[in-house]
Amino acid sequence: MTVPMRYSIVIHRPIEDVFNFVTDFRNDKAWWKLVSHTEMVTPGEFGVGSEFVQSARVLFITIRGRLRVLEWDPPNWIRYRGESKQLSYNLLYTFEAVEGGTRFSQDAHLEIKGILRVFYPLTVWFINRAQHRYFPILKQVLEQNAQPQP
Repeated sequence: MTVPMRYSIVIHRPIEDVFNFVTDFRNDKAWWKLVSHTEMVTPGEFGVGSEFVQSARVLFITIRGRLRVLEWDPPNWIRYRGESKQLSYNLLYTFEAVEGGTRFSQDAHLEIKGILRVFYPLTVWFINRAQHRYFPILKQVLEQNAQPQP
């Protein structure tokens, strides 16, 4: 069973800045506070097929997973998949230039597995709460920093 989650926020920065910062998953730690570590593990330039290992904490469980870029169309959207024993997901990030900035949207489909499945309602609540909490942090990080750094 997959759980759909959607979220959207307007960030007062140019579309290219928002796209470049968000799609470099090494920046997740700066705004998606559940993430403790991200490392690109494929050689070469970022693009379709790029893979990352990432550690994050959901509830009391540390999740070590692998992210893989499936498709992208800079600076408009990126689709990727995350895989771990506890949680798998397909995410589509879209970026739309709007007056005064960029509308950043996430469309996620989560598959809760392993020990997190035992706590299914709590896990869904926790992840949904994290979206509402951490997307405003992304907005703050990008709007306060004129030149976001990876």
